[in-house]
Amino acid sequence: MYQPKKTLPQAFFKRVHDIPNQALFYDKRQGQWQATTCEDAKTQVLKLASFLQQHGVCAGDRVAIVAENSTRWALCDLAIMSLGAIVVPSY
Repeated sequence: MYQPKKTLPQAFFKRVHDIPNQALFYDKRQGQWQATTCEDAKTQVLKLASFLQQHGVCAGDRVAIVAENSTRWALCDLAIMSLGAIVVPSY
């Protein structure tokens, strides 16, 4: 029987737990491609979620992301969703 994942953040945290040292994102910094590992991404998501929570963001709130597609956008998206808040993208 089909068993769907409950949320995208739950799937993210399970996956990064399974492969913490694997590269998840690549960004060009100072002219060279550099990897962000799953463990680094998880740490950044948790820190951002904690920051947002300390500033009053909670489940059901709507949070806009005004940015181009990037690793940072994805990390913000996961942090917001992990709080149960709703991401409102703006391109």
